[in-house]
Amino acid sequence: MTIAVFNIALGVLSAVVVILPFTGKVYDDRYKWFKKLTVKGWIVIISFIATIGVSYIKDIYTDELKQKEDEANKKLDNKNKLEIINALARYNLEYDSNQKVIIKLVKDPPKNKTAITYGNYPELAVCNISLETNTADSLFFDISFCVGHSTAYDLNLKSHMIINEYNKPLYLVPKSSNNLLIKGAKLSPKLKLTNNEGLIGSISNKNKLTVYFLLSGSYKSLDGKYFEYQELCRFSLENNSWGIVVEPYRANLIKYLRQNKININ
Repeated sequence: MTIAVFNIALGVLSAVVVILPFTGKVYDDRYKWFKKLTVKGWIVIISFIATIGVSYIKDIYTDELKQKEDEANKKLDNKNKLEIINALARYNLEYDSNQKVIIKLVKDPPKNKTAITYGNYPELAVCNISLETNTADSLFFDISFCVGHSTAYDLNLKSHMIINEYNKPLYLVPKSSNNLLIKGAKLSPKLKLTNNEGLIGSISNKNKLTVYFLLSGSYKSLDGKYFEYQELCRFSLENNSWGIVVEPYRANLIKYLRQNKININ
């Protein structure tokens, strides 16, 4: 039996309920109670009740069909997943559903297993800048870095500081020749790497001072892939807030840094 059979039956029964009363009397006022109903009246009532019954049976049948279809689709999905898992296993690969990456399994004796992750490389970013020291002749900041889902290795970063006092031109803070901030570090996910950066000297109006940081360097992923890093950040002492430098300030800073023979993209 198909859904079409139920639809045809419902169509016929509905037609009987709607059309039959127009073809003659369905009840007779000379009688009482159920005796009032004529043969056509009984046919209309029985057809109406049958319509409700067929609709109910159709709903049950439809639910059973949907359940069987869902079970069949589930079996097909499981079969497809098993085929994919087996195909990956032939190349010592495995799918990590939590991180949604494919990993290569390297077996080390005795029966140890090391997972090497590919396709999910570390993405270095500044996650916080805070003012740690503010004295009459010095300012020191803590700059924190973080990565995404993979560990960054051999992390090397340099820093240049540019200060922007109120109504004064930009000023590049003199530092050592290498300006090294971080050298050969390792940074894992869910951890922060924080280093201190500062300047010493008298500043006339600190309340309206903005400090810019050019952070540049490189790091590697677990499989040795090399990444370059460069970011322009700022810290406002007026608002005690930090952020990434955006246009048009970014273009002005890049121009100023290039004039001071500092490479920046």
